[in-house]
Amino acid sequence: MRPPISRKRALLAWTPALVWSAVIFGLSSIPGKDLPQLPGWGSADKVVHGAVYGVLGAFLWLGLRATWARESGLAWQTIAAALGAALYGITDEMHQAFTPGRSPDVFDVLADFVGGLLGALACVAIVARKRGRDARLPAGEGSR
Repeated sequence: MRPPISRKRALLAWTPALVWSAVIFGLSSIPGKDLPQLPGWGSADKVVHGAVYGVLGAFLWLGLRATWARESGLAWQTIAAALGAALYGITDEMHQAFTPGRSPDVFDVLADFVGGLLGALACVAIVARKRGRDARLPAGEGSR
């Protein structure tokens, strides 16, 4: 079991997720008529939702990884990050209900969840790759 994390370190671990959440809120505040319209892109907004919430999922995972006991495991941290992204997506859709020219969409929340999950899984893949690389090094020669 590792020692408790300091408040300063915890705040630093969560700052990217908090800042990115503010960016999402700002984007969500743009009225519908001011959004770029890309002809022939159809449901491109679901891809955008997935990408934006993929970043949020990665940042949430990093915050959880730094502050939630490692003993909880990568799977629980990944699920929590994806659910956190989806919950924030729900609040984002509620916010859009009050933004001119925008409307809530349950499929946007689904795209947010999938994006958050993929972002968290990307972090897990990076950690797994780093662990594999470190395991191949002779003792005392960890990654820099």
